[in-house]
Amino acid sequence: MAQAHGAGDFAWTLTPHPISNKTPEELAERARRLVEEVVALLTRLP
Repeated sequence: MAQAHGAGDFAWTLTPHPISNKTPEELAERARRLVEEVVALLTRLP
């Protein structure tokens, strides 16, 4: 989708699925595990 919209180099990260059956606490734990990676992606230099 990113490439189709002209952003082929869009940075992304993954979390294991499924997530729809997770509790709010379980989702928060997954987010805590990803936060450093997300911050790095958002603050990297072009």
